[in-house]
Amino acid sequence: MKLTPPKLTFFSILLICFCSCTSSNRFESTVLDLLDKTIENGEVFVNEKSYRINRLRQRLVENSYTDDLELKYDLNHALYEEYQSFKYDSAYFYAKNSSYIAHRLSDTDKTVESRCAIAFCHMSSGLFAEAFNEMEKVNLKGTSNQTKADFYALYNRLYYDAADFNDTEEWRESYTRLGTAYADSLTTIVPEDSYEYEFAKAQSELKHWKYIE
Repeated sequence: MKLTPPKLTFFSILLICFCSCTSSNRFESTVLDLLDKTIENGEVFVNEKSYRINRLRQRLVENSYTDDLELKYDLNHALYEEYQSFKYDSAYFYAKNSSYIAHRLSDTDKTVESRCAIAFCHMSSGLFAEAFNEMEKVNLKGTSNQTKADFYALYNRLYYDAADFNDTEEWRESYTRLGTAYADSLTTIVPEDSYEYEFAKAQSELKHWKYIE
């Protein structure tokens, strides 16, 4: 169970807008409008996030001696989600805590979810080898479609990011193909009108448009 719903990032909104815009003028206008709103609300965003983090940390302290491992997992994973685009070292700390608790729970979905969280922290820090190593440990057998979708989405992002950071054309093309394969896997198990489907399609189209150019 997630205590906070997933949020659209500025990049993901921008990516979908890029692939849906029919002209460069329209795209430029959309980008500028989004950027203006993001900058304008920046302080509000930070204050709201800090408030949520403090509330979650307080709840974690209050429940430090509870035997309710489900609650402990939810609180630690929620803190990871709050920190993941905010402070990577803190995100990693709570991702590791979540992984430890998931193992104690013997919960397959939570185990995969927390491993993906650790891999995301490595990826965000540019530690691609460590991120790939973490993802290779994942066993999807018995997991829900949502867990599989999240796994495919992260592997897609990981391969695309690795492609962007690689100087060798052969490896860039290989990583791009593998990333697209995971995007294709993702689109087979999520609704076509979902954010996950739209984002995977948009990211794939943008990536291949780049290489065609």
